[in-house]
Amino acid sequence: MGDTNPIASPVSSPILTITIPTYNRANFLLPFLKSIAAQLQADNLQDDVVVHVNDNASPDSTQADVQAFRAANPWMRITYARLPKTVSPDQNGILSVGAVKTPWTWIMADDDAFTPGAIAFVTSRIRALSPDISFMTIQHDVYNSDLTQLMMKISGVIHGDHVFTGLSPQITPLLGQYVFMGKHIFRTQKWEQTENMQKYADSRLLLLYFIFYWLSKGEKVAFYDRLCVLQRYNNSQMGEQDVFEIFWGVLHHIPTMIYEVSQSEEQRRHMLDATFHRFALLSYKKAEPSGILPSARDWQLFNEARKFHGHDWRFWLFYPPQLVMPPDLTRALKPVYDWVRTIRHRGPAAKKE
Repeated sequence: MGDTNPIASPVSSPILTITIPTYNRANFLLPFLKSIAAQLQADNLQDDVVVHVNDNASPDSTQADVQAFRAANPWMRITYARLPKTVSPDQNGILSVGAVKTPWTWIMADDDAFTPGAIAFVTSRIRALSPDISFMTIQHDVYNSDLTQLMMKISGVIHGDHVFTGLSPQITPLLGQYVFMGKHIFRTQKWEQTENMQKYADSRLLLLYFIFYWLSKGEKVAFYDRLCVLQRYNNSQMGEQDVFEIFWGVLHHIPTMIYEVSQSEEQRRHMLDATFHRFALLSYKKAEPSGILPSARDWQLFNEARKFHGHDWRFWLFYPPQLVMPPDLTRALKPVYDWVRTIRHRGPAAKKE
């Protein structure tokens, strides 16, 4: 599957692969690779970390750029594979992890960024983890398209370092963020051992299923209260409207996922709560200044989803009002909502660690 450029025998075995599924975003990928190289050199991690790029048959300069980057950085452990044809983003992610040979995997989007020292922090924590911990989670925040302005502060949801065991109310806010892949590092073996991955491969909920599967079996997650990743908002090649509608539509299949991985009604309640928190995040994204007003379909899907929680007060507290009102009324009140959104998102950018 593409050019793999075998690496010479290492002095020590790498413990982590940063794997990057990419498609047609060379303008983001190349600067990201350069920033990774800078961190690896600055923190002397050349022998500890592999970088893998899984190219989803990009029509742009991705292949040439990666080849040139590798030639310019022969010291760096970087592999590259180009798919023969374009597949779905989830499928590219599965193939990307399939190329990983190290004990731990960190999936990163091609347009996001690490905070200074993030890779060193993660590798040091991996080495310190006990053998019974299979997942590690760090903090992330959402920034605008050029990473200069904080859009959503996610890192304040959970404070302090914790080890969570299985599904519990305490871990619910963390699970609600799990579909953002750059937040999580995991033992590669767990990915390989997860059953029925292909069933959810194009649901946009693949990582949520992955963590549900193992937590329902009592696996442990180490959470570290350290900002490591800046997520670049609204640069997806997929339209936001399409993502939103598909995500809400997939909600109708979540009970299938829940009953597939758990026999406990208490666990199923926690899973539903976790999806609720994720939906709240998506609703906030829809309410960004750059967002769009909901369509009639959005409104219908929202109210169908709300039935899973009955008349839960959190829907009325957490969700922007434009998702609860019919589209025509929302448009009439748009100037007020725009003013509220501007006030809510105003403030200094978060400090990068």
